[in-house]
Amino acid sequence: MINIDGYCPLGCGQTLRAEETKLVNRVICWAATCPDPLAAQKILQDPMTEHIVRFSFSGSGFTVKHPLRERLDDALLYCELAQICGAMPEPPGGVAGSYLVRLEEENWTFERIDAA
Repeated sequence: MINIDGYCPLGCGQTLRAEETKLVNRVICWAATCPDPLAAQKILQDPMTEHIVRFSFSGSGFTVKHPLRERLDDALLYCELAQICGAMPEPPGGVAGSYLVRLEEENWTFERIDAA
């Protein structure tokens, strides 16, 4: 086991270690009370690097899942996407659901990825 310089995302403290197995190495929390010892590993395995926005059926609500890179330097606190979504009178095309949202040359693009 190798200690990892970091913290369990579930609040256990500096309890992360690298576990080596025959097939793969993974990050595990070794706190006896951790509710999900593989939480850090699961987070690291998320391949999504863009925003996901989910618009409700009512058209009045939305949630934003920010990419992990926006945790660096608290960039998600300054992300303009929430302001843009809040100013929209309705979901893109008037259709509620989940959208992959990318910043492309100063414009946000919305690509529907599933129904609400």
